[in-house]
Amino acid sequence: MRNINGLIAFCTLTLLIGSCKKDTEQVTPINNNTVLTGDSILYRIKKNSILISEYTYNANHTVKTAKSYTDSGDLELTSSFSYNTLGKLIKTNNEFSNTANNTYDSYFYNTDNLLTSIQSYQGTQLVFSTLIDYDASKRVSDFLFYSGCMYFGTNYIYNNTNNIVKEYDSDDLVKDTTYYTYDNKKTIRIKGTPKLDVYSLSVNNIIQYIHKDIDGNIKPSDSYNAVFEYNSNNLPHKETRTYYDGTVSIYEYEFY
Repeated sequence: MRNINGLIAFCTLTLLIGSCKKDTEQVTPINNNTVLTGDSILYRIKKNSILISEYTYNANHTVKTAKSYTDSGDLELTSSFSYNTLGKLIKTNNEFSNTANNTYDSYFYNTDNLLTSIQSYQGTQLVFSTLIDYDASKRVSDFLFYSGCMYFGTNYIYNNTNNIVKEYDSDDLVKDTTYYTYDNKKTIRIKGTPKLDVYSLSVNNIIQYIHKDIDGNIKPSDSYNAVFEYNSNNLPHKETRTYYDGTVSIYEYEFY
């Protein structure tokens, strides 16, 4: 699925990495050394000291808006979210810095309230569809992506701790495979958003990410080892990624 990241950026939300504000006046930010109780709500993420995403929230802590910025800090995308009476996400409006690219996404569920499909529109035109399948344990097993006559597939293999250890492409032109290794700490969750990528589908934090091409060669600019620092609630507040090409990126996660 590496070759369609631009098409599904609205799905991944890079989700889990965002800056946020709560929609209630009495809430004030706390620092990473404070003991967190109740909901630990991510509201901001910085990459190499530059803000790359932020959230606002509804009163029930479901995400209201998400903003994504480029690595240089320029606003790239603002998404707003709508929910049904069960708190399930049913629509996302996506406003890009180039308004000609604005889209909206509609979400559909089965009788078990599992997300089964997403339809993405530009204006009134359906431009992209995503189908989601599940295994016997109701874990996402694969995504099928359709755009016109183009078809892509991504499949997941889990271990016995419900972490994805292998992700591979099928029925497309890429045939890449990615392998994951995890810590044993809690990951960041954004309430109200669907589980749409390996970061949100797995239980723990990724400490090694190995991306290989069709010939089994590691892609150095995509593969990395990560070291996390955790707050007193055992949530990651800092991540240092060292890529196989020598690049280092530092992510800072800030909570309410």
